[in-house]
Amino acid sequence: YPDLGTGIFSEPYVLANMYDRRTPYILQWLFNIQNQLTDSTMLEVGYLGNGGHKIERMFGLNIPLPGPGPVASRRIWPELGTIQEVGNTVNSNYHSLAVKVQRRFSRGLTFVSGYTWSKAIDTGSGIRTHGGDPLFPQDNYNLGFDRGLAQYDVRHRWVTSFLWELPAGKGKRWLNSGIGDVLLGGWQLGSIITVQGGFPFTLTN
Repeated sequence: YPDLGTGIFSEPYVLANMYDRRTPYILQWLFNIQNQLTDSTMLEVGYLGNGGHKIERMFGLNIPLPGPGPVASRRIWPELGTIQEVGNTVNSNYHSLAVKVQRRFSRGLTFVSGYTWSKAIDTGSGIRTHGGDPLFPQDNYNLGFDRGLAQYDVRHRWVTSFLWELPAGKGKRWLNSGIGDVLLGGWQLGSIITVQGGFPFTLTN
């Protein structure tokens, strides 16, 4: 080989993957109770939970340990820089209480309205960062320190959808003939309304 001279690499950044990476999995359980309030209206109250295991996230190896002296001397492998690793290091859990009221189409109206109170906790919400979520753990040697609200945690969420057939036009109570029937007959009004709390945000420095 020709003489290529001397190369100098100052703490190269290394990308790595765990050789024994596992498949993440989630166990889910639920319990619901329903009650028929009227011929067309039903009430449901339930609990939903899950637990995630071996979830993947990014973390760093060969991070300098706190202390005096040069940075390289405080690394496990001083000839290398940070080693970016992806591995099965995250456990998560989710618990929620949900209330739903549902009305089958009756007298021109149908709707579904549901409220969920929930809490999601994990030690990392994704391989890549989300809004306000740091890329690396605050302590790469103790990933448990990052246990807290998941980035996708929404404490309160209320969703309602409805469809209302206007009581106007042929065969209806109002404006059932003439120009009223032509303009308003056969129309329906529908919408989906969502109101929810915000996502948690991690302050970093």
